[in-house]
Amino acid sequence: MANAREADAARAAHQDSLMEKYGAHAVQVAKQGKTERYELIAHFEQKPPRNLPSQVEVEHAGRKVKVPLRGKKSRAFRLE
Repeated sequence: MANAREADAARAAHQDSLMEKYGAHAVQVAKQGKTERYELIAHFEQKPPRNLPSQVEVEHAGRKVKVPLRGKKSRAFRLE
């Protein structure tokens, strides 16, 4: 489980690889329900790939933290 700062650090560390390796068009930090825990949501134009990991690891404040990751199908933002 991760707090907001840890989740944001994970987003910064893994965003590029999630976009390049898995084809995500965006990576979001989101609160998990009504808890004070956070997760990453990778957004895809099509169904998320099956091999998307369920968590990513990041080192934050001198310790390793596992941050939950899930995929979501959503349209990419288009500037009109």
